[in-house]
Amino acid sequence: MVVPPSTKARSSLYRCLRSTHDPQIGVEEHPLYRIATLERAVVEGLIYATKVGVMNAVRAARVALTSHRTTDTKLHDMAEQLGVLRAVLK
Repeated sequence: MVVPPSTKARSSLYRCLRSTHDPQIGVEEHPLYRIATLERAVVEGLIYATKVGVMNAVRAARVALTSHRTTDTKLHDMAEQLGVLRAVLK
């Protein structure tokens, strides 16, 4: 679960990551909840690979691309919007 630095989130079910990225970019708004898009989830998985696990992050990106759920162009655009393109290209 990614939360802003100012939020106090205490949950024993999820591990919280403090993120300074814009919470409006790559997030779908629904009447009762908000959820990150697939592109944002994959990009943040690659950014936080040390927390999520490098193999898990790479596997998520590979599965998303091979199952045609997203494209490398969409992932590139999301990384640019979040301002983390250099970190993802590593």
